Amino acid sequence: MLPTGTQPLGARKPIALDSDHGRTQDGPSDLLNVHALLPHSRANGPGVRAVIWLQGCLRQCPGCFNPDLLPVEPRQLLTPRQLWEWTESVTDIEGVTLSGGEPMLQAEALVEYLGLLRASSPLSVLLYTGYYLEEIPSQPFGSEVLALVDVLVDGPYDQSQPAHDGLRGSANQRLHLLTGRYALADLQTCPRFEVVLPPDGSVVRTGVSIMPAPPRHAASLPRSPG
Repeated sequence: MLPTGTQPLGARKPIALDSDHGRTQDGPSDLLNVHALLPHSRANGPGVRAVIWLQGCLRQCPGCFNPDLLPVEPRQLLTPRQLWEWTESVTDIEGVTLSGGEPMLQAEALVEYLGLLRASSPLSVLLYTGYYLEEIPSQPFGSEVLALVDVLVDGPYDQSQPAHDGLRGSANQRLHLLTGRYALADLQTCPRFEVVLPPDGSVVRTGVSIMPAPPRHAASLPRSPG
């Protein structure tokens, strides 16, 4: 199940994993392995954004914000078109933020999803990755991903270098403006955490900073710089 406060694709059920199809390290190359979806957030990039956390990361960074997202195992498996349909159903957003986990492990399907998004809407795209920008073009489909992203937050999480501004989880991470959509000031003024109260009565916390202890029965979504 997706964590409390997140939304699967309407009433759709998870897609079964075909063991004879696709890659074994990061799942079938034509599906996106989604850990959680949040339709509206202000703490994961400029403006109000839909946030998509992808399951699976091989880095094992000490102190990782999102240890539940590390296992490379199927969670909510969606085709790029299904994820695009979910995004299209979300209203009143400025863009989409992709985090994890490590989104670049699913780069082939990610390119298809982002291509659909770019062709159908003016939504901006912000991507978190543990790779540095210079490493991405050598990754499978890396250059194609970069061509579809407005803002890249790069680098692995380093708990020995805490960051205290904007969207970075640690000071070694960098902000790259890959298009003219945003200025650096747009990214430095984003809230570092937020509390969301969904209609089901749950309490959802998300963001990039260490947040106060939640109330009893509160649920936490993954933080962006996994």
